[in-house]
Amino acid sequence: MEKVLIIGGTGGLAKTIINRMELAGDTVELLTFRQEFKKHGDYNWIHLDLENLQTVDNFLTSIYGNEYDKIILIASNTLGNGINGFNYNRLKHYHESYYLNYIYIVSELYKVLSDHGQMVFISSMAANVTIPD
Repeated sequence: MEKVLIIGGTGGLAKTIINRMELAGDTVELLTFRQEFKKHGDYNWIHLDLENLQTVDNFLTSIYGNEYDKIILIASNTLGNGINGFNYNRLKHYHESYYLNYIYIVSELYKVLSDHGQMVFISSMAANVTIPD
């Protein structure tokens, strides 16, 4: 049995991964960048806003002291509620916040990875293109 932290995937990909982890008897914790209270089964998603340094600090404080055997990062964060609802004047700010804080978080995640732990990155072009939620 392993302790797993899944970051992202609120659009649907995490559901499949969670189901497979549970079948293996793993304990799963979840984090979302998009919605404060996203639900999947009996899980509560932790919310993290990459444009808000206080939520970044709160997230990191909440995981320090834990030890994870697997951390799965699903980098498919989008720019909001789709092409029609996004203000492209904020694009530069969004990317600066997203990439800088994401890299910072990844560097800190190594501190809570067990000695035999693995960090897995799953991504696609969707990470850089707005799509409707």
